[in-house]
Amino acid sequence: MSDKFQIEAKSMEHDPRAQLRTWLHALFAAILCLCAGFANANQTPSSSSGTGPVTKTYPGTTTMQVTLSGSNAVIFDDAIALNAIGGVTSAQLSPAISATTDSIEIDVSPSGCSTATLRCANRGVMTLTFSQPVTNPIIHISGLGANRSSTTLFHTSLVMTSWTASAKPTFTVTNSNGNLSISGDEIRSTTINGQPSCTTTNKAGCGSVRMNGTITSVTFQLDMLMGGSGTATNVDGWNFTVSLDEDFGDAPASYDPTAAASHIVGGYYLGAGVSVENAAVTNVLATPVTPSPIANATASSDANDDGATFGTLVRGVASTIDVAVTGSGGRLQGWIDWAGDGVFTTAGDQIATNAIDGGAGDTDGVANGVIRLSVTPPTGTTQVTRFARFRWSAASGVGPTGRATVGEVEDYQVTIYPQRADLSLTKTVSNSNPTNGSTVNYVLTVISAASPTSTETATGITVQDTLPSGFSFVSATGTGTYNGGTGVWSVGSLAPGASASITITGTVTATTGTVTNVAQVTASSLTDPDSTPNNGVSSEDDYATAGFTVATAMAAPVCPVGTTQQIISNGTFASGTGPSWTNWSASAIWTGTGVASVNNDTTSGTLTQSGLSGLNFGPGSGGGAVIQLSQWWRNGAPATGSTSAQLTVSVAGTPYARITTDPSGGTTASVTYLNGASGNLTTITEFTYTGWRINLPSTVSGTGALTFTHAPGGGTSDDFEIDNVTLYTCQPGQLTVTKISSVLSDGVSTTNPKAIPGAVVRYCILVENTGPVPASNVVATDSLPANVTFVAGSMASGGSCAATLTAEDDDGSGADESDPIGMSIAGTTVTGITSALAVGAGFAMVLHATVN
Repeated sequence: MSDKFQIEAKSMEHDPRAQLRTWLHALFAAILCLCAGFANANQTPSSSSGTGPVTKTYPGTTTMQVTLSGSNAVIFDDAIALNAIGGVTSAQLSPAISATTDSIEIDVSPSGCSTATLRCANRGVMTLTFSQPVTNPIIHISGLGANRSSTTLFHTSLVMTSWTASAKPTFTVTNSNGNLSISGDEIRSTTINGQPSCTTTNKAGCGSVRMNGTITSVTFQLDMLMGGSGTATNVDGWNFTVSLDEDFGDAPASYDPTAAASHIVGGYYLGAGVSVENAAVTNVLATPVTPSPIANATASSDANDDGATFGTLVRGVASTIDVAVTGSGGRLQGWIDWAGDGVFTTAGDQIATNAIDGGAGDTDGVANGVIRLSVTPPTGTTQVTRFARFRWSAASGVGPTGRATVGEVEDYQVTIYPQRADLSLTKTVSNSNPTNGSTVNYVLTVISAASPTSTETATGITVQDTLPSGFSFVSATGTGTYNGGTGVWSVGSLAPGASASITITGTVTATTGTVTNVAQVTASSLTDPDSTPNNGVSSEDDYATAGFTVATAMAAPVCPVGTTQQIISNGTFASGTGPSWTNWSASAIWTGTGVASVNNDTTSGTLTQSGLSGLNFGPGSGGGAVIQLSQWWRNGAPATGSTSAQLTVSVAGTPYARITTDPSGGTTASVTYLNGASGNLTTITEFTYTGWRINLPSTVSGTGALTFTHAPGGGTSDDFEIDNVTLYTCQPGQLTVTKISSVLSDGVSTTNPKAIPGAVVRYCILVENTGPVPASNVVATDSLPANVTFVAGSMASGGSCAATLTAEDDDGSGADESDPIGMSIAGTTVTGITSALAVGAGFAMVLHATVN
């Protein structure tokens, strides 16, 4: 049979066949009238179709077959315009297909029906059978309950009685402009006694009904419903057709030059589901659609393109694509436009040909709902974006374009990467301020960026780290091997996302200055996208530096107020039984040359500085103090049998810090701060000459001796050595504040003004430093009482309340803030500042206020 969807409707006035059909309707009605008294009346259909089957062909190879049984219903015409009966309009259909779409006419006779009965059941049985399962087919009806030119008392209804589907179908009216309604499994005209037309007040049954579900077949019993009284003579003639949803690809238009790729939506789909894109596309074979209604530049229009999962596509490297499929016996076709020429027909583009889940073309070999494809992109050195297309259906040999049977098409934009490894290098140093002779570790780490920035495993990776002068190599531990002579670290291989590290240990031989160590990646088997190995460019991420500055003397503490005073510092420690440091006293166990040391002693030993008379240590007297020294320790011999030792630092007999070595012979000693003290170290490593600071707490407010005490040990006790002992204190200036006021005017008396409302009062706040040391960064504030209001622009400053004053503005910015006194007001708070105030000096803050 020819494609009936291509046949155009013809007007009745000029179509002899239509005129004959009208005559036959009348004849059919007359015969039925004459034979109404016979219960088994059987009318010969007036069309060669009769009971069918009639086959409708859709895009691809999908078909719908219509069969009819029963003596009171016939397929009267299998090629008639949908609106030829009833005159349905596109506005009453959803989707809004053409009202002249080719359709099938069904005539149902009321022969033998009684007007006294509301329903005359089973006038015939109509079955719609699809060649493949289709999803949500839509039946479009025109003229239900209407003879061509007159009202019929009996109106046909369609009652679903059986089906072949994944679940029982349900019905939904898709357009409320018609005159159809649903009652359970029944499709019927809403107005039973409607007129022949779809557009009159009492409409015939017209419109669209979606059959929800994935359906292979559905059977309707054709009943007749009574709509009035009289003789049951007129046949109910009505037209119907079925449209099927389509899914289109969304790749750019160049990929569908003559016919867009599309599938009928049904029981074959990719991923979790399929989208419908044919709201304005009619299933007409003679009219190919191009371009796709959803084509776009990035293949991103279809939210349900979710079937394909791509591995990283790397040039010249085998990869996989997993395609999730649903539908028994399906065949997968796939293409990637490797060359980027805008078509899928170039040789080598097809990556799947009739692939079967668990069969040919499925490299995992398992029927698991996923077809695994193996692909190898063409070689090259550039990163490119390309398009891919997959088509899944029951048909074999489906091409990249054109309409096809039930299934789904999905398009993707994919990235193809060159083979590369993005390597970066980092370097850290364990101590940025070590002393001469101490141990320092450099840690180098090479990182290969995660996929897809790095796409393959890089081999033969090497790093050049030539050790600088001032650092003596001792050992290296970590990944690969390091040659201390050549400075080459042979890393080996790194996969994407992996890293390798090595620790280079050495001794500081420099006595002063900064020592900088430079390293860079010098070799790799793969191209690096953002750097070139061994090119010496410091801005690239495969180049790294780290350095240290040799510590010679520790800086004095910074005092917030007042000045820093260096109270004591050691001189040269002579070898023998006692020190030569000024004002230091020591027991015999403290010996050494140039340093004070205690070695394997069995008795307690002390090193004391007693010349601290008159010192104000802590904030209790407005000051503070820091003890600075360099110290070193080592395990006794043998280390595994050595005895833990302690070194305690005290002031005026109160301990403030203590070093305790490891009793098991370990190389790390712990530091404990006592009685509110704090410091810069919590652990000290053996043989490391370490700068140590002890911040004394506010509770140290008097004077007293500074003492280092070595607790009694044994012949194998751990040893201590100290050097460069300095005590710094922050001695504050002693500040006093005086505030005086006088009434300038009250608006009443010119000779004896009083502080009455409206009076103006002059305030002067005098800040003075009584010593013993200069003060710095002095800040004074004054909060005005609630019963006065500041007079804007009245502030001034000077050396005293009676001195010549300098005008100050009201804000806290400008040159007047440091000339040398600044003043400002915020709300009701007046602030005065000066950067320095010598012993015996002062500064005055003057302002006016009005009494409220």
